[in-house]
Amino acid sequence: MSTSTKQNKLREFILSKIFFLVVFLALMSITANAQNYTRRNSPYSRYGIGDVFSTQFTQQLSTGGAFSATYNSLWDAGIINPAALGHLQTTAFEAGVFYKHSQLSENTTGRKSAANDGNLSYLSLSFPITRSWEIETDTLRRAIPIQWGMGISLSPHSTIGYDARITRNLTDIGEVEYRYAGEGTRFRANWANGIRYKGLSVGANLALLFGTVSEKNTINFQDSAYNFAYNERILNNKNTLGLLWDIGAQYDLYLKKQKDRPNPLEDLRLTLGAYTGSSSNLRILDRQEQIRFGSAFGVDTLIMSDDVRSSMKLPLSLGAGIAITKGMNWRFGLNYETQFWNSFSYTGINMANSYTISAGAEFTPNFKDVSNYFNRIRYRFGSYYGKDPRIIGAGTETYQLLKYGITFGLGLRMKPQKSTSEYAILGQTQIGFEFGYLGHPELINEYFFQINLAFSLNDGSWFRRAKFR
Repeated sequence: MSTSTKQNKLREFILSKIFFLVVFLALMSITANAQNYTRRNSPYSRYGIGDVFSTQFTQQLSTGGAFSATYNSLWDAGIINPAALGHLQTTAFEAGVFYKHSQLSENTTGRKSAANDGNLSYLSLSFPITRSWEIETDTLRRAIPIQWGMGISLSPHSTIGYDARITRNLTDIGEVEYRYAGEGTRFRANWANGIRYKGLSVGANLALLFGTVSEKNTINFQDSAYNFAYNERILNNKNTLGLLWDIGAQYDLYLKKQKDRPNPLEDLRLTLGAYTGSSSNLRILDRQEQIRFGSAFGVDTLIMSDDVRSSMKLPLSLGAGIAITKGMNWRFGLNYETQFWNSFSYTGINMANSYTISAGAEFTPNFKDVSNYFNRIRYRFGSYYGKDPRIIGAGTETYQLLKYGITFGLGLRMKPQKSTSEYAILGQTQIGFEFGYLGHPELINEYFFQINLAFSLNDGSWFRRAKFR
C-alpha cells in the first residue's frame, strides 16, 4: 500500500471519529439541558387519536417526506411505500431514536411553557429474499430476474401525553380547577414485502396495531365555602387492537438508453410512486371509572366498568410523488399525501380531511472520493406544509390545525476495510434535524426542534446460500 493511500485512510479515520465525537457531545449537552424543562406535554395530543407518528425512517424525514412515495435504495429500507423493498440488495438492521424540544405559547393569555420528549423511533430488519442482480449478470443461470425484499419493524403509531390545568371563577361558586391529563402509546408491528421486475416495483404492508392510552379528567372545588361540594374524577383506559394495511407501487424510467442493463448507482432516472392504506375495524376495550369525593365525604363510585367495547376504522390515505435521481450524486423529489378523515366516526372525536405537501433533495459531492470523507457524505434538506386532521373548538368557533417545517440531515456511510468495491457499505449513521410548527394563531402555538438519529448495519453476505456448479 502506498504512503499517500495510508495517509488518506488515516485522515478519513480521524475525521470520522471527530465528527462522531462532536455529535455525541451535542446530544449529551441537549440531554443535560433538557432536565431544566418540563417533561413531555403535547396539548393537542388530547384530541383525535393523539399525535400520529410517521412511518418514514430518518433518511426520509430529513428531506421533509419528499421521497415518501419514491424512496428506494440498495442499502436502506423504506416501509411507507413498501415497493421500495424490491430494490434492497443487502441486509439492513436499523435502530432510530429521537429527541424533541417544544416551546408552547398562547396568544390570548400570553402564557408560555416548554416541554421535552424523546424515545426509540423504530427498530427495523430488512433483507433480500432473491438476488436478481446475480441472475441478470450470470449467463449460466436461467431464471426470471424478480427481486423480492422483506422487512419487519416495530415503531410507535400514535401517542398522547398532556397535563393541563384550568382554573375558572364561577358566579356563586368561586374557583373551580379543571385538570385534564393523559398518557400512553399505540404501537405498530409491521411486516413488509416488496417485489421488483425490471422498472416496476409493488409492495404491501400488514401491521398489528396495539397499545393502551389512559385519560383522567378531574374537577376540584377550590373555594373554602364549598367544602361540602363533591369533587369528581373520570378515568378511561382504552386498549386498542387491530390490523393496518398499505399497498404501493413505483416505476423507474431511465432517461438515457443503455446498451446493457441500467446502473442505479450511476445512471439518470425518473421515479414515479404511489401508495394507499387504511385499517380493519380496530377493537377498543375501555375501562371506565367515575368517582365522587370531598373533604367531608368518603369516596363514592358512580361508574365502574371493565368491559366497554367499541370499534373504529382509520380513514383511507393516499400519497403520490415524483423524483429524479442521478446515481449516487443527487436526487430531487416532490410528494403529496392526503387522508380522508371526514369519513371517520368515533364518539367525541372531530376530524377533517388533511394533507401534506413536501419537497426535498439529497446530494453527495463525490461518493468515490476515498481521500475526502466529507465528499462521500449524503447531505439532505427539505420542507413540508399541510393541515392536521384535528379540529379544535374555542368558544363558538372551530379551527383546523396547521403544520409546517424545514428539515436537513446527513447520511454517514462506513466502508468495509477489506472491500475493493467503491460502493460497498458496512453500516450507516443517519442524522436529521427538524424545525416545525403545529397549531393555529387563535389557539396554542407549538414551535419545536427535533433531532432524529439512526444507526444501521449492512451485510451483503447475510442469508446467502452456498452455490455449486
